[in-house]
Amino acid sequence: MDKNSSKKKSQCFKADIISDGKVYPGLVKDVSKNSQGYVFTSVVNVSRDFIPKKNITLVYQTKENEQFSLDCEFMKFSRTSPYADQLVIGLKVIDPPLKSRSFVNLFRN
Repeated sequence: MDKNSSKKKSQCFKADIISDGKVYPGLVKDVSKNSQGYVFTSVVNVSRDFIPKKNITLVYQTKENEQFSLDCEFMKFSRTSPYADQLVIGLKVIDPPLKSRSFVNLFRN
């Protein structure tokens, strides 16, 4: 496997995205690991004038009711439609927790 390939797990779970002190509800669509680290692709409900900040926090609760607050770096975004109040955003996790042998396995539902 080359350095830039990724291992992706399709996921769909609720998560809050915190940007510039504001909380936005969203869904994580997938989690992947590549040479750059762990990356989340999320759909977020926001207003049309929303501009993501470089540092974003993703808050997720496991099915065992354990809550994780992950510091992330904003990577990219696109609008689902010019008329929709949703964005698809890419987030890279900064310093993922060492709690699990396989960080991505935390996101199994």
